[in-house]
Amino acid sequence: MKVVHITTVHNPFDTRIFEKMCKSAVEAGWDVTLVAGHDRNEIVDGVKVISFPRQPNRLRRLLLSIPRAIRLASKVRADIYHIHDPELLVAFRFLPRSGIAIYDMHENMAASIRHKPWIPSWLRSPAARLWNCIESMLLRSVPVIFAEYSYQRDYPWVKCSEVVLNMPKSEQLVALKVEGRVEGKLVYVGTVSAGRGSLVTLRALEILQRRRTEVQFLCIGPSAPQHRAELDAFVSQKELRNVQFIGRMRSIDAWKLAAQCHIGLATVLPLPNYVESYPTKLFEYMAIGVPVIASNFELYKNVVETVGCGICVDPEDPEQIAGAIETILDNPQMASEMSKRGQNAALVRFRWDVEADKLKTFYSRLLPVHSVRKP
Repeated sequence: MKVVHITTVHNPFDTRIFEKMCKSAVEAGWDVTLVAGHDRNEIVDGVKVISFPRQPNRLRRLLLSIPRAIRLASKVRADIYHIHDPELLVAFRFLPRSGIAIYDMHENMAASIRHKPWIPSWLRSPAARLWNCIESMLLRSVPVIFAEYSYQRDYPWVKCSEVVLNMPKSEQLVALKVEGRVEGKLVYVGTVSAGRGSLVTLRALEILQRRRTEVQFLCIGPSAPQHRAELDAFVSQKELRNVQFIGRMRSIDAWKLAAQCHIGLATVLPLPNYVESYPTKLFEYMAIGVPVIASNFELYKNVVETVGCGICVDPEDPEQIAGAIETILDNPQMASEMSKRGQNAALVRFRWDVEADKLKTFYSRLLPVHSVRKP
């Protein structure tokens, strides 16, 4: 089987696209190509990366990257064309009919548009409705991969679909060698934004500092320059100690650092795309054996409280977050048991290879149908 993954938005070595989907297909013996914005053509871990220049803004990406990506992908005669970005929905009409094109819905865009900070507030609702109409026209006959079960509810008209959750490669994370776990060290891994709880976390740290509870905070992940300046200003104004911001890192390097920490934070705010979507970091914290403090959404509680691997809190209440941190710090035996239960659950239930099998089965299910239609 020959598979081409196409993205104009994501980093070429994006965890879901490259580390999980592309590499799993290579391990299955398939021929895998990734068309993405990059500085060179190369073969990485068996994946052929075909590059085009990354553009600095959305407009240039729409005008230049999309036609370039479609043209490059079309040169590869593939069985499957796997598209990862909403802006590439137009590609379905231009890719070779010799292969099946599928769409990987990483997020519920209509729900997300209602909270995009770069869209004026008065325009968000009509923009979300317009996007719904566009999707219904462009995706009605297209196979779709949903990254979350909750997305299926909003797309009842999609005729052919599969849910492939963004679970971690748990066995790799469990196998990380941890030289020493630092007591009282908190960690967050992922995109850093207000919606993902960055400012509320800093307010919780301020509360802990006033109470003379000694903690360290390691924040790993990219942030918009304006938001990073906002965080730095808060840290300076409140004279917070032991707060370290690290930008984007290779995934495995980030988790090596995180594995040395004591508590993992997954306190995203109650925005539509978060309330009904699993945060992958939750399962990654579990896999590295770190007790979790997570938002008290039903979806999250069904994991954290059922497994017994952490504490769920109101993500908008810094007092609750600070209290949960103190509870874990003050009860080392409880923390140790949370760690073991989380790691065991990650190895048994919450792992990427289960999702990879679903993806490969979905591909294979499409091809016999397609072979009948092939001219």
